[in-house]
Amino acid sequence: MYKSGFGRREFLKGMGLVSLMPLGMVKALGNQLQGQFTSNSFLIINAQIISMDKSVGNLKRGDVLIENGQISRIGNGLTSEKEVEVIDAKGKVLLPGFVETHWHIWTGLFRSMSVKPPGNGYFETQQEVGPHFTPDDMKVACELAGAEAIDSGITTLHNWCHNVRSFEHAVASLEGVEASGVRARYSFGNAVGRGSEEAIDFAPLEKLKADWDNYNNSGLFDLGFAWRGIEGNIEIGTYDYQRASELGLPITTHASREGVIARLSKAGFLNEKLQLIHGMQATDWEIEAMVDAGSSISISPFSELRIGYGFPEMLKLLDKGATIGLSVDTTTISGNADMFAIMKNILNITNAMAQDEFQIGAERVLEMATIEGARSLGIGDRVGSITPGKQADLILIDPNALNLAPFTSAVDILVEAGQPRNVSMVMVNGEILKKDGRLQKQDAQDIVNKANSAFERIKSKV
Repeated sequence: MYKSGFGRREFLKGMGLVSLMPLGMVKALGNQLQGQFTSNSFLIINAQIISMDKSVGNLKRGDVLIENGQISRIGNGLTSEKEVEVIDAKGKVLLPGFVETHWHIWTGLFRSMSVKPPGNGYFETQQEVGPHFTPDDMKVACELAGAEAIDSGITTLHNWCHNVRSFEHAVASLEGVEASGVRARYSFGNAVGRGSEEAIDFAPLEKLKADWDNYNNSGLFDLGFAWRGIEGNIEIGTYDYQRASELGLPITTHASREGVIARLSKAGFLNEKLQLIHGMQATDWEIEAMVDAGSSISISPFSELRIGYGFPEMLKLLDKGATIGLSVDTTTISGNADMFAIMKNILNITNAMAQDEFQIGAERVLEMATIEGARSLGIGDRVGSITPGKQADLILIDPNALNLAPFTSAVDILVEAGQPRNVSMVMVNGEILKKDGRLQKQDAQDIVNKANSAFERIKSKV
C-alpha cells in the first residue's frame, strides 16, 4: 500500500515544532527582504496553517509574514518592522493555492457540450467550433477560466492552448488570463482543424518568446509548448519537438492511448522537460521509463471517466514514484474547475482500484493538488507550499459552513468535503484576488454576460 510521507504523525510533530519555536529561530526560517514594502505585503495571523512543506510542518495556530509578494517568515507572534496590512484569520485554514496542471481553457465557451446536441462527442464538437474562434472569443474564454480558477482556489493554471490560429489569438489568450491575476503557464499549440500532416507555424511562438518580457504579466506567466506528439506524423512531430527544444521551452503532450509512452521512450523523447497527459493504459515498463527519464504526468479524472478512456493508472503511478499533477482538462466534459472535487475523485478512484479503503490518504492527494503539481510543472521552487522564500500564492478556507461541520481533521475534511464556496480568500504573488468570497479584480456578472454573448455568436456559425 502506498503511504504518504506527510501523515498524521508528521502533521502533529510539525505543528508542535514550529509553533513552539522562539521568534529568533523562526526568523532563521525566513528570507528577510530589504527595501520598502508595496501593497502586496501582509501579516496573516491566527490561522491554522497546512504548509505542505515537511521542513516547516503545520501549525494549529500561526502567523505568516508576506513581504513584497513573497513569504518571509512563519511562526507565532510575528511582527513586521514595516507597515503591513494585518489579516486576522482566526478560525480559518491557510493553505498553498492549488496548482492546476493541464487545462484547455479556451473550450470553456462550450461547457458541457452545449454547442452541439446530444450524440456528438467532445472531439467532433471541438473540431467544428474551434475554427470559428476569434481573438475576442479567445480572450473571453480565458477571462472566464481565470475567474473560475481564482474563485475555486486555483492560483496556478496550465493554459494548454491547442487552438492558436494566429499571433493575435495567442496574445488574446494571455490577456484574458492576465485579467484574473492567476499565475499561469501558456503552452502554445496547434490550431484545431489543422491536420497532423501540416507543420505548426512557429513564427507566432518565436515572436512571443523574443518579446516575452512584455507578455509574461510581470513574471506570473511562463511559456511552454503544447506538442501533438508523434502519433500522427513522426517526421512532423519530431520537427515540432526539435523547434520547441531549441527555444528552450518545457514541452507537454497527450498520452491518451495504449503504447504512446512506449513509442515516445523508444524514439528518445522522454526527459525531465516533458510532461505527459493522462497516461491511459500505461504499462509498468512505460511508467518506469517515464519516471527514470524525469518526465511528469498530469491526471484528469473527470474527463478521463466522462469520455470513456477508463480509470487513470493511479496504482502503478504511485507504486513507481511518478510525479503527479491534477488537472481540469476541459470544462466541456469535466463541467467545472473544482479542485476539491478532483481531489475527492482521485482519492475514491485509487482506493476503489485497490479495493482498499486506506490505499491512499487525503494528505497524499493534497500534495498532488499543491506542491507535487508545482513540481510537475517545474515550478516547485516558487510555489506549491507555504515556505519562506516562495511566492505568496495562498488560500484561506472558512470552515464555518454546513458542508464542513463539524470541522474535524482539516486535511481529510477539505479533500472529502471542501467546495469552492468555502474559499474565502485567494492571494497570488501577495495580491488578494478573492476576499470574503468575492472576486476583487473581475466582475463575475460581466464575465458571464460576455461568455454568453460569445457562445451565441459561435453557435450561430456552426
